[in-house]
Amino acid sequence: MLPDFRNPKPEDVVVRNPNDLEISPVHLTVTSRRKQSRALASPFILLYAFASLVLVGTLLLMLPVSSHGEGFTPIMDAFFTATSAVTVTGLVIQNTAVYWTRVGQVFILALMFVGGLGFMTIATILLILVGRRVSLKQRVLIRDSFGINQLGNVVGITFQIAIIAIIIQILGFTALVQVS
Repeated sequence: MLPDFRNPKPEDVVVRNPNDLEISPVHLTVTSRRKQSRALASPFILLYAFASLVLVGTLLLMLPVSSHGEGFTPIMDAFFTATSAVTVTGLVIQNTAVYWTRVGQVFILALMFVGGLGFMTIATILLILVGRRVSLKQRVLIRDSFGINQLGNVVGITFQIAIIAIIIQILGFTALVQVS
C-alpha cells in the first residue's frame, strides 16, 4: 500500500519545492590557488642536491688539511675531484694516494658513498633516523629516483639498499686493509 501524499499524517514530514521567492542566491568566493614554483619541482630538487653536494665536497677538498701541498688546493682540482667522486666516474687530476691526505681521502670516499648510494636514499634514511615520517610526495621522489613502479614499501627498499651498500663497503674496506 502506497502512502497518501495528499493527506499527510501529523507525524509525517512534508517536503515541498520552494517557490522562486523563497530561494535566495548563494554567493561563493573562491580564492585563487597559489601556483607551486617550478624551481621546487622534483627534478630540480635532485639537481640542487647534486650541486650542493659537489659544492660542499669542493670546499672540503680545498682545505689545507685535505692535501699534502702547501696551503689550499686549487679550486679546479678540488671541483673536478668532488664532481668525479659524487658521480662515481673515477676520473682524477691528482694521484689520490700521493696528493690527498687521509682526511682528503676520507672526504673523497664519503662523496663516492653518497653519490653511489644516491641522494634520495641518504635523505630518506636521515628523515627516518630523525623520526620524521616520509610524506607521499617524498615517496614519489624516492620511487622516481629508484626507477620502480610500486609506491608501497619504498622506505623498506631504501633501507635494504643502504644496508647492502654498507656491507659491501665494509667488505671492500677490509679487503683493501688486508692487501696494504
